[in-house]
Amino acid sequence: MHQVEPEYAVDDIAIDLSFENAEFIQGDSGDESEQLHAPPLSKSTTIKRALQELKEELGTLSPTHRFEESFAAISEYLVDLEGKVQDLTVQNAMKTIDLHNTRELYRASVEENERWATAKATPPPTAEEPRRMADVANSQLQEYMELDLEVHQAKADKEKLKLDYERIVETCAQFQKEILWCNIDVAEGKKQCLAMSQQLSGTKQLYDESQRENAELKARIESMAHENRILQKHKKLLVSEVKSQQKYSHVNITGLEQDAHEARMMQKSLSAQLDSERAVREELMVKLNAHSIGAV
Repeated sequence: MHQVEPEYAVDDIAIDLSFENAEFIQGDSGDESEQLHAPPLSKSTTIKRALQELKEELGTLSPTHRFEESFAAISEYLVDLEGKVQDLTVQNAMKTIDLHNTRELYRASVEENERWATAKATPPPTAEEPRRMADVANSQLQEYMELDLEVHQAKADKEKLKLDYERIVETCAQFQKEILWCNIDVAEGKKQCLAMSQQLSGTKQLYDESQRENAELKARIESMAHENRILQKHKKLLVSEVKSQQKYSHVNITGLEQDAHEARMMQKSLSAQLDSERAVREELMVKLNAHSIGAV
């Protein structure tokens, strides 16, 4: 580059750059740009761990609080990533535009200084000088137009990234909603299982009680059958005793009639008691059969 003469180097050059809402993405910015756009290692590790935990939770279908933590980490990382992308895009665009314009201004100032320095030592410019300056202006205009196209391309890329980000956020929200419904279904299933377990426990307790009642009824039936056999034996003894005493009936007919009447009354009482015991036995058998059918 040409050296600037000392008398021009001391001049103050005021540069007023105002590129409001200007955005630019440099495609070949090198390793430094790749490092700026690369996400932090800690955030990448966190999001991978969160996705792995989410996958494990989906495999087991156990509703825990780790779902919410994983989705919170994903959302936080996406928001942080979008903010960094926007900041880096704006910073790169501003730096690139500032650097480009600074270089252009510096080159123009150097050329202007050289032109003034040459103008002092040379005769007035010929007709070729305006043409050369026009070519330089056209070249600068072409560069500015290319820069403007790059800025528009950067805006289009930003809109695309924004749409992709919105789509990812919507997908994550839909996925979180599905996980929430799955958790609700699992919770309802657990409630139903708990209710069925309680109902089964109550049924088992009722079955045990019915078994105890059946055992008690069987014991009572056996006891009543034993008493019935004893009464039958007593009846036979009384009948045989009456028959053996019939030959002495002319001696005391009144006493025998009274004994016979008492024997008949006792026989009726025993028959009634036997019928009652049979009815109770049949009722117990019906209850026993009903409990057995209900338990099955």
